[in-house]
Amino acid sequence: MSLIDLSNIPGNQISGLDDEMLAWITEESNSRYIEELSASFVRQLDNQTLNEIPEDVENELDRLEMASVPKTSMKQMNEAIQKFRAFLCDKLLSNDLQGIPIALLDTYLRYFYSELKTKEGKFYAPASLVCIRAGIQRFFSLNRPNVNIISDQRFVKSNRMLKTMVSRYKTSNQPKSIEKYPAIEKDDLLKIRSYFDRSNAEVLQEETMFNLIYHLALRGRETLPLLSKDSLSISKDASGNRFLHLNHELLSKNAKASLKVSEYEDTKKARIYENTENLSECPVACFEMYLSKIQSTSSYSLFPKPHKSQRQSVQWYTDKQTVGKNTIDNLMSGLSKKLCLSKKYTNHCLRVTHITVLKENGFSNSEIAVNTGHKNTTSIERYHRKRRDLDFQRMSTALHIESSSRRVNIIPVGKKGKIEIEETTREDLATNPIDTPVCINFNFQGNFNKCSFHLPNMEK
Repeated sequence: MSLIDLSNIPGNQISGLDDEMLAWITEESNSRYIEELSASFVRQLDNQTLNEIPEDVENELDRLEMASVPKTSMKQMNEAIQKFRAFLCDKLLSNDLQGIPIALLDTYLRYFYSELKTKEGKFYAPASLVCIRAGIQRFFSLNRPNVNIISDQRFVKSNRMLKTMVSRYKTSNQPKSIEKYPAIEKDDLLKIRSYFDRSNAEVLQEETMFNLIYHLALRGRETLPLLSKDSLSISKDASGNRFLHLNHELLSKNAKASLKVSEYEDTKKARIYENTENLSECPVACFEMYLSKIQSTSSYSLFPKPHKSQRQSVQWYTDKQTVGKNTIDNLMSGLSKKLCLSKKYTNHCLRVTHITVLKENGFSNSEIAVNTGHKNTTSIERYHRKRRDLDFQRMSTALHIESSSRRVNIIPVGKKGKIEIEETTREDLATNPIDTPVCINFNFQGNFNKCSFHLPNMEK
């Protein structure tokens, strides 16, 4: 039985098939032919292979390679590929993702994107669509490096369909998805701060975790479980001020496992300075107290498990057990429920709040990137949120005032900017026309940074 190598036939002689498709068909026919050969002949071919690496060594190398990829990234990849494979099987299409030609893969992806819906039959939000595509791309990065379904022009049709699905989501009148990682509102931060009294092992550990994620802009799930007692140190700057900082680099989305210096070098340089005026809220004093409590434990981890007994005479933390990843992951969600905060926050909200607070105080993206470790400073804008509870209240009040038939005096009261309104009756308005100049009294306490003011001439 002889094989016909279709890849050697000029593509223009077979209608509708390009050279890559012909090569793939030839490879498929070769595979089927080999499967039909006798088992003895296959064993004979195997015996002729010399100096192969043992299978257990290959498996260990694969395990070592995969261990460098963050587990969250692997989970996202597996979920996205599982969706794609299930779709291909359901439509009776080839699921040979490592051998399928590019043109056919683009067509499959286009079809796949067009039918993407949630279990409830709703359209995916734009961010979810991007995550699914990123998961599929990560699979190809590991298994087929020459394929890039995001930026390669050969996948322009599938990416155009992805944009179409974003448009369909926008016009579907589905309830707007809740902002996943909001910045923590100021009043909620005050509730959290008042809760951290360092009275027992659990509260002290919660405050330590909170401070490290918030002040160092860490990703809690990725970094906290990897920290040890030697991961942080207290140093002094040129002026003698003490600060807490990381001792070593961290593997994260920003500092990847790469041979390129620009990718693997960790640019995170955040410092937590000591607050000598208020030690009860000082994160450095908190860390020193926490470190003194865990030094006696034999655990190398920075987060040993708290003892169930909360008596001061008993060692606060266990020797061998460490805090589980779920406990770390649920830090902010647990505090949100326990303290009845206005929203259910996650650990990543602390990183978002870190960037939001610095942006509100006038720091540039390049300055903030030194803290967060971002390679691309434009990425900072994706994390910038506006804590708008107070802003929305002010805007709504201003609109009510403008549309009402009242002469008012606007007097901001206190730091929260509440507005006092002096109402005037309609009889008063008859004698005092509404276009009478309004006296506006401002009572502001704070700092101005690069601001200009244009006040109307009230004497006209």
